[in-house]
Amino acid sequence: MVTERLNFVVYAPRFDDMSGGAIALHRLCDLLRQCGEQAYLWPMGLPSPRRWRGLALATRSMYYRALAFKNGSFYRHAGFDTPLATETELSNAVAVYPETVDGDPLGVGRCVRWLLHEPGFHTGRVNFSPGDLVFYYQDEFAETELARSHSPIARLQTLWVRDDIYHDIGVTNRSGDCYMVRKGQVHHQAHSAEALCLDEMSHKQIAREFQTRSTFYSYDPYTLYSAYAAACGCDSVVVPPPGMTVDQWFQEERKRQGVAFGENDLPRARATRSGALEFIKLEEREALRSVESFAAYCGEHFGAAAVSRSGGMRVTR
Repeated sequence: MVTERLNFVVYAPRFDDMSGGAIALHRLCDLLRQCGEQAYLWPMGLPSPRRWRGLALATRSMYYRALAFKNGSFYRHAGFDTPLATETELSNAVAVYPETVDGDPLGVGRCVRWLLHEPGFHTGRVNFSPGDLVFYYQDEFAETELARSHSPIARLQTLWVRDDIYHDIGVTNRSGDCYMVRKGQVHHQAHSAEALCLDEMSHKQIAREFQTRSTFYSYDPYTLYSAYAAACGCDSVVVPPPGMTVDQWFQEERKRQGVAFGENDLPRARATRSGALEFIKLEEREALRSVESFAAYCGEHFGAAAVSRSGGMRVTR
């Protein structure tokens, strides 16, 4: 029996092309709609009429508007198809929350937890319910004890490949190094004292540095910027966190193309640098398939008819 189709409502901050988490959430909504699903965004922090009523809803709505006035309105990328949900779309909805969100702010009762990092990494706590479906962005995020305790199902990945700006322009007289910390920590300094920190720069500024500098050091082992640096012809080095082995970083060799795990790994990274961008494009195509499978799995699990072409979720762990 075919039941009412699901509405996928992605609980997301405003779009920020410097935030991998924000990009992933907005891109998920966009890709779900490309797959033919009914998908929408709900601004993070906006109170839900499914959870609050009357004065409580009005008070929280006023507080949200005050914050939006102070910090800026909810921004969406013009190139993504990401309409905002209304109370109507919250009916028969599945809420998709990043791992940093506690409980069910939208009050829809059907929740997906998407591990965009190790659970508890940012907040120090995990507040999932037993009936929540748990998906993960990268295999490594599902391997922690906290993640395993919630029985993660499969990988759900979205990519927005910026090959329009990240490419090698043929500079031969490169000099200097640069680095990023992002979600990592500087346990020991690998970059030089003169190195340029890229953490607060725009994509265009970062691409320009990757295209002209000799070496990029990343203290975040999982940022896509490492592959972007390699695609721009820069030596790209992940500074290994204490205790992390190369297999714990990425088990598959193809995921390491162009990127060195420590400076001793640079010869292999340079030899495979030409495949860095193609690998990212391949990952982008595989990500679309994971979104199709995700939609189908949710439809089957929650008893609704998803229109995804995949025919079912393939567990990748």
